[in-house]
This record gives sequence, C-alpha cells and structure tokens, in this order.
Amino acid sequence: MIEDHFPGGRPAWERAGAIFVSDVTPYERMKLTMLNGSHSMLAYAGFLAGHHYVRDVMADDSLAALVRRHLSSAAAVLPALCGIDLAAYGQALAERFENPAIAHETYQIAMDGTEKLPQRLLAPAVLSLEAGLPVRPFAFAVAAWMRYCLGETDGGDTYALRDPRAVEITAVLASLPHEAEAISDALQRLPGLFPAKLLEASQWRCEVSRALGRILDLGMRGAIAEEAKG
Repeated sequence: MIEDHFPGGRPAWERAGAIFVSDVTPYERMKLTMLNGSHSMLAYAGFLAGHHYVRDVMADDSLAALVRRHLSSAAAVLPALCGIDLAAYGQALAERFENPAIAHETYQIAMDGTEKLPQRLLAPAVLSLEAGLPVRPFAFAVAAWMRYCLGETDGGDTYALRDPRAVEITAVLASLPHEAEAISDALQRLPGLFPAKLLEASQWRCEVSRALGRILDLGMRGAIAEEAKG
C-alpha cells in the first residue's frame, strides 16, 4: 500500500500491482493485526513447543491450524479495504510462514512482548469483544505470552525474556504460585499494558485463565494439540 501523495508526479507503480490509497492507516492496521499478531502468537507458542523457526511451526499440523485460526479471527475484526481480499491475504501469509527458505526465529520474534502486545493482540481482542466475536484465539495467544514470561521451558531450560519490562515481570511473578489465575491476573495488572475494556470483561479473563491453565497442566505441546481440537 502506498499513500497517494506525490507532489512531483506519481510513478506508475500500479502496473506492478501497487495499490495507491489516500490513507495508509487502515492497511497498517491490517498488517499489525494479521501478520504481526499471528507472528506473536506462533512465536510464543512455537518457541515453548521447541520450534526454532517459523517454518518449523507451520510443519506442526496442530500449531499451523492455530495460526490459520488466528489469521481468520484477526481478519474478522478488520473493516473491508479497497483492493484487498482479507481471506486471500491470510492464505498468502500462511504460505509465507511455511517457506522453508526463510529462517525467521521464534525466539527473535518473541522479544519486546510488552511493546508489541497492545497493537498486535490486545486491540483486536477488544474489537472482538465489542463485535460479539470469539475472543478465544486472542486469549490463547496472550496466554502463550504469559507462559513465556515464566522464563523457563517445559523441560526446565531457562531463557532471557528480552523485554524492556523483564525485571518488572520477573519481580511480579516471583512470589506467585504456579497457578493460572494468579499469573494471569498479575500480568494483566501490569501498569499501562492491558486496556480497561479487557480487564473489565469476565469473558476475556476466563478465556485467558482457561488457556493458561491448560498450558501449565499439559505443557505447551499438549495444550496446542488440545486447542487445535476446538
């Protein structure tokens, strides 16, 4: 997408498929919600499931199904956009994620979570609530981030959170029991992170706690398999 503002004359890039629009903001939101949002979900779940690269995530049938579910749910909260078929865009993204030639690391994508979650996962979750759409895909993604915040794999290996609020997150979780509701509540109460509309929505809080509880009880691989069953 290219904003149609060329004081010196517009190049004929539309011949190569470029779309000129008066305002690129909705298209930026589309990218954040679909591409970046699904990237965050697959990064946290994939890393904890032992998948080094995005392409490895997509080779896991259960997790790939959840990626596609997330793309579909993200598309559902977006307005219609001129020149864009959101379903086709989601399919193209899934195919890009599958590309064996791209070595995009899940651990790299997972960094800076507190800076990325608001735009990628929390904003579309609010839109889903407001529209009466299922919030479960976004709740699962956030629960995967919460599990990641514990800083230890199911096998006991530790890793750095690589988040600007890592010290704060670690301190908040240090004194808590290994219990989903306590962890979920503590992380959602981090100042300035979760919007009030989510904090006040019992449906959202229940979905997140349920997803996180399953991850803690079954391990990430087991939780992915169960979640993919619907």
